[in-house]
Amino acid sequence: FDERYPGGELVGSTGKIGSFLLHRLNRQSSRFFYASKYPQSLNVAATPRGVAPGCLSPPNTPIYACIPSSSIQDVWESTVPHRRDDLVFICNCVPSRHLSFVCSEENDEENSDFSVVVPHFGVPHIRPSSERISLTPVVHTSAKSPPTVIYGKHANTLAELFRNDDIPVQIVRSPQDIQVAAVRKLLWASLMWLICHDNGDSSPLTVREAHEKKASDLERLVEEILPYLKMLSVEPWTNREELVKDEESHWEYTSIGTVETIV
Repeated sequence: FDERYPGGELVGSTGKIGSFLLHRLNRQSSRFFYASKYPQSLNVAATPRGVAPGCLSPPNTPIYACIPSSSIQDVWESTVPHRRDDLVFICNCVPSRHLSFVCSEENDEENSDFSVVVPHFGVPHIRPSSERISLTPVVHTSAKSPPTVIYGKHANTLAELFRNDDIPVQIVRSPQDIQVAAVRKLLWASLMWLICHDNGDSSPLTVREAHEKKASDLERLVEEILPYLKMLSVEPWTNREELVKDEESHWEYTSIGTVETIV
């Protein structure tokens, strides 16, 4: 790309995940850092409020959107139209519910290569760096954590960055696979929150304590809600959806899993 311009953009750079990406991509010690004679040339530039995403960087470079799911359509509509396929949505969303508006647009075939990330890591706090000048985001993850699932045009680029921070990653090639991953994340996050906070007046349980003390309650909740989540997991969200005529094989391919595998 033209080194006079940033190699990407980031919407939502003040949030925890946004600040993590901004720091990791632009730190000089990073293997992703590209030294340029132009001071404005960064690996990724924070998109200021009021500036349309896609204006600062050249085509085919990622536009990371670390935003709430409720802001997805606003960011999509404010992005320069020919750059929408470079958007990378990093948030807790269900594509069929938060991105279905894309299917109804006339140019869906041109704009459906954007990327979606289902994150399974956190940035719980930011610590001072050794120089005491800037702050360093701290990633909370584990080799035992479910992998962060990525789909779309810029999946390989983002996967390399995450793996550099020891974040487990899985790249999927089908829109339906990212839908299933998002529904599983919704299930896990919602039910674990309920179980962990069902502890009377005491402090919330940790995830480990919830599994040890309330395993049967968790299993019953999953069993009760699973039929509805199976329906949600096969909802289409793009006109490029792969159609499978064999209903049984379709369910096997897009299966959200059983109670035992989820719990």
